[in-house]
Amino acid sequence: MANKRFIFNWHRNEKYSNPIIRENMVEAETPSAATSVFMRTFGNLKLNTINFIQEVDKEGNPVGEQIKPD
Repeated sequence: MANKRFIFNWHRNEKYSNPIIRENMVEAETPSAATSVFMRTFGNLKLNTINFIQEVDKEGNPVGEQIKPD
């Protein structure tokens, strides 16, 4: 099964300053597998907030709708 590309729009949970919004691309088979890769790389979800996850094609065009955590 081919890997899909997911863009994570996220920021670090900071107490005293405005967060810097970041975007990183992760390749995985499913959104949950991509989230696992994200957490291994940038830390757990207590340290970071994911604003949304967007699947993209090879050219970087969005596929489907954004996945927003509850």
